[in-house]
Amino acid sequence: MNTFQVGAPYIINEFDCPDMLRIVVCISASGKCRYLSIRENRRWPYAMQLSERSTPLEDFGMQLTIEGATFCVSKVGESKALYPDGSTRRWQGAIASTLPFFAPEPKYWRLDDQVAKHLAEYIQTKSAQ
Repeated sequence: MNTFQVGAPYIINEFDCPDMLRIVVCISASGKCRYLSIRENRRWPYAMQLSERSTPLEDFGMQLTIEGATFCVSKVGESKALYPDGSTRRWQGAIASTLPFFAPEPKYWRLDDQVAKHLAEYIQTKSAQ
């Protein structure tokens, strides 16, 4: 059985477009996860599970940091992520994006606070190492 690090960001499978809107965050060592952002005031209707098809965000050459009151994702290297056929899976979103802790239009999107706190702790622990 895989053990996952709580707070670590992933793209859950090879079918989700690797971009800022589809980042999931691990919320338990068993691999339970949720999307980081909530769109149109709706949560994903069920808990998701990370698996061997899940790709850590850093494998795309991307890094999440905290700057002020925002999560920032930026390109720090080349993608090492692969599709099942062995071809390179590239990041498809902007090479630098931000998600503010408090959305200017919370009716349309916001961070999932249950997930964001795990991600913030993960980032702080990683930066302290």
